[in-house]
Amino acid sequence: MAACPTLFSMPDEILERVYGQAALAKVADLAGTPPVVLSPKQLDTSLLGNTRVIFSSWGGPTLTAELLNSMPSLQLVLYGAGTPSLAGPDFWSHSIPLCTATAANAVPVVEYASSVILLSLKRFWEATASTRNGNWLKPTGMPGAYGSKVGLIGFGEIGRRLTAELSRRELDILVHDPYVPSAEIEAAGATAASLDVIFANCDVVSLHAPNVPANRGLVGYSLLSTMKAGATLVNSSRGALLVEPDLARVARERPDLWFVMDVVNPEPPVPGSELYTLPNVVLTPHLAGSEGPECRRMGQMMLDEFGRFLRGDALQHEYPRHRIGQIA
Repeated sequence: MAACPTLFSMPDEILERVYGQAALAKVADLAGTPPVVLSPKQLDTSLLGNTRVIFSSWGGPTLTAELLNSMPSLQLVLYGAGTPSLAGPDFWSHSIPLCTATAANAVPVVEYASSVILLSLKRFWEATASTRNGNWLKPTGMPGAYGSKVGLIGFGEIGRRLTAELSRRELDILVHDPYVPSAEIEAAGATAASLDVIFANCDVVSLHAPNVPANRGLVGYSLLSTMKAGATLVNSSRGALLVEPDLARVARERPDLWFVMDVVNPEPPVPGSELYTLPNVVLTPHLAGSEGPECRRMGQMMLDEFGRFLRGDALQHEYPRHRIGQIA
């Protein structure tokens, strides 16, 4: 088999976190030649003419027309992370396949979201605040995880996996995603519903929509103020989906509600932000996605795709072109 020249390009610390030296050795073995390893700042287009495959991840180079023109042999881009921010209009004007590790990165997000949802159904946040003040009392009106309503906003990779995870429990799952047919949502064991219905009726609402212009500021006062008594809102998607001044206002007006925010806008909150001090707001520092050793799962997924490419097998994780407008 002829050698397959490859390029790894991303910051050094990301290369180590996502791929590591063992992956570089594996690629060299599969490709029949050692890969070129260059950070985005080191890229020299004169060295890339025979590159057939690019491996990248967070902080990777933007695939501009100039960079693409320097690689006329390029046949595949493997992005060891979620939404491929390195691909802009110049890239999508070509027909080069781009594979992402969105499915691998979804795994820890689903683990985080499902854990928070189940804890919220036990009113965990209210209970810990109460015991911290010396009160050994169970929260009243605890919904529990039997027949309770959980609302998911977004039915992409994470929303689908989370629906599957929660469907193993005796919960009533409502989903809102205007881009997915209701029949597809219902086939997954959930009920398609409007935002109004979800916010007014669910014990927990969890956000999983993409950060695109149409979704920025999607959730504001008119929805938050209608939430069911004692309900919890979870955001492990993007802070821009929420109108944060409205969230703070509702948190003040409705101390019965809880807000678990793994993402905010901006990140971190500005000094003095109410989000730090509101008693019914729980902040975590954007830790739902792949962290530590979990990142190697994404690199392994791209190595597996590389093997399929070399064998001529169908790729399993190609980024669908109908979602190009959802990159942000």
